[in-house]
This record gives sequence, C-alpha cells and structure tokens, in this order.
Amino acid sequence: MGSNLTIKEVMQPLKPVLNLNLKDKAEEKANTIDDKALKEFEEKYRIHPENIKKLDKIGQGSQASVFKSEIRSLKKIIALKEIYIQNNNDLKNLKNELLILQGCEHPNLVAFYGFNIHENRIQVAIEYLDFGKLNYLLQLEGALPEPIVSVIGLQILKGLDYLHSDRKIIHRDLKPSNVLLNTMGDVKISDFGISRQVIGTEGNANTYIGTKLYMSPERLKGGDYQKSADLWSVGLIVFECALGKFPCIDKIREFSLIEDEYREFVMKGNLLDFPKTFSEELKDFIKQCLKPEPAQRGTAKTLLEHPFIKKGENIPKEMFKKWLDCVIQKKLQK
Repeated sequence: MGSNLTIKEVMQPLKPVLNLNLKDKAEEKANTIDDKALKEFEEKYRIHPENIKKLDKIGQGSQASVFKSEIRSLKKIIALKEIYIQNNNDLKNLKNELLILQGCEHPNLVAFYGFNIHENRIQVAIEYLDFGKLNYLLQLEGALPEPIVSVIGLQILKGLDYLHSDRKIIHRDLKPSNVLLNTMGDVKISDFGISRQVIGTEGNANTYIGTKLYMSPERLKGGDYQKSADLWSVGLIVFECALGKFPCIDKIREFSLIEDEYREFVMKGNLLDFPKTFSEELKDFIKQCLKPEPAQRGTAKTLLEHPFIKKGENIPKEMFKKWLDCVIQKKLQK
C-alpha cells in the first residue's frame, strides 16, 4: 500500500470478531474470497516495513501487540497491530478476513489501511483514535449523562447498521473495549474483521468476565445466532454507560464460571434492575435490546428510530466534543 494509502483516522485492541450470518448461505457465499481477489488485495494493501515507524506500545496480549506508529510517506499516525501467527492456514484465514475488512468504509467504523507480513507475525495498520476505548471513559467518569449515552448509542448503531445491512457481517464481540472515541467526538466500532482464531490485546480477552458477559442468551447456549445477537450487546453497552458499571456485576461475580448459570440469570430478566434515575426512554431502549427472543429485538436500523437514540441526533457534535475536552482536563488536573 505504501504511498497509495487512503486515510481516515483511529485505533484499539484485537479480538475475535467477524462472523458471517450462519443462517444465510447466500451471504456467506458472497463473502468467500478467491485466490485472484486475495492476490489483488495483497498487491494493493501491502505496506513496506521501512514505511512504518513505531512510536509507543499501547497494547499487549498473549498473541498480539499494538503500537502507536507513523506511516512515514504520509506522516500519518496510525495504530499498528502485530498478530502472531501459528501456521500458514491461520495466515490465509486472517488475510481472507482482512480482505473483507478493507471493504468496510463508514464514519463509525475504525478504518483499515494495509498490512505487512514479517516472520511469524502479520502487521495490520488501522485508524488511531486519540481518546481511546469507551471503557476508559467509564473508568474516568463512571455513569455518563443520558444525553451523552444517547450520542454514543446513536453512533454505535449507525456503524452496526452498516455492518449488518450493507456488509452482511455480525460483529460477535461488541463491548466497551471494542468501541473507540477520538477527541473530535467520533465514536467508532473496532475489531469487526479480525480472525476469531486470534487472541486479542486484552489480557482477559478469552475469560468469562471479559467476553461472555456481553453475549446474548442464544450465543451462551452455543446455538446458531444472527445479527440480533449484536443488538443484545448494544443494550448492555448503553446500560453500562448510563450506570457506570456492568449491570448486576456484584451478583454475577458470585456465580461459578458456568455459562448456563449466567444464561439462566439473564433469561429471567434479572439484568433489568434499573435505578430510579433512568428515564423511561432509556429503560425502554435497553428492554428492546435485551429481549430473550432474538426475533423480538428488531434491527439496528429500527433501533435508530427509538426515541432515546433520536435524542442523540439533537445534540451537536461540537457539544459532545467539548464535553470530552472537559473530561480530559479533569483527568490532567488530578
């Protein structure tokens, strides 16, 4: 790719993410990559190692590292993910999924710029987001004001609607650490095109409390699932933003690490324990997302019309940007 890179902007840790809709064989076939397409992709998006300058390590996991880096020819700051490859089959699978990733272009998705293969690892150049992960914002602020939550939910759903409607992709791993922000007020979904076989840059990527909390009941059961599984995750992200922590986390920590026990807990509606401070619109939005029956959750497109999310459209981006600036200034003053 080198000097032919087309740029956008931002970053964040890797984790299992892309899963084509298992129910729709036509969509799955449409996303099958042939050798010719893969070769053309490699020629267009291969980045020469000498064109990359590593700056700081910003993430580390058992099989991947993330570096704040620069594309020398463009003087562009990026996030460079180095993924350690076990065998040639894993490498081919990863390149296939990167090919799909490069076709995803939306303001609320982290952009892909190119890749390079070096010894036993593949380097993936993606957009760098200077604020960082949504869960970092929650660590700084705790519970967020509802207007801010509606803005975040709005941007997540816009990106998800594009993935679902235009690209026929199920994210599979939506959670606060896979939602990124920049100081310009953009909210973007990350890790929607990296192989399920790759372990992320978070230490707890494959742990019960790290990943399975955000899984829908049908996923916890181990059966087939569709795009509505991502909507369950959106509901929990919005709930967590408004509450400042994962709902009922103290009760959940008491469970043994058995998926069936957690699934039974959520199927009974136990997560829907709202504080009195929540508005009726917020509670209704969360309820729509957390319906146990997948078919009752609607779609990302229909949820974009929900009154709580529509509130986010009335908040100027500049106002959200100024609010983030205040968060940063408070952090610097401590």
